Amino acid sequence: IIDKEFGSFYISVNPTFDWNIDRHDFEFNPCMQVSGKINSKADLGFEWYSGYGHVQNFLPWGEQHQVLFLATNINFGERWEFNAGIGRGLNPSSDPWIIKCIVGRGFIGRNYVEKKK
Repeated sequence: IIDKEFGSFYISVNPTFDWNIDRHDFEFNPCMQVSGKINSKADLGFEWYSGYGHVQNFLPWGEQHQVLFLATNINFGERWEFNAGIGRGLNPSSDPWIIKCIVGRGFIGRNYVEKKK
């Protein structure tokens, strides 16, 4: 993931390569997020998810997976986060509407180290 904060704005790009276990090949499925802080614990923005298909032969636009979400992230303490959004498919091959909800828990890393009292 390549990401950067610009003041109260955040952008991330994730050039994902997934292994397809059915076809035994790699697929290119990049995603991106652009958001702005609402307050110290929440942000609101857009998330784009895509599925271009096999890395050596991308699918035509009408057969790709392309979805744009309006989404929010809310941090609950140092280790818990909540992400929810409503998405719209951008082409005939994608679902017309999608609702997503993710609850996340951090376990390791410098952002998840318990503060000493």
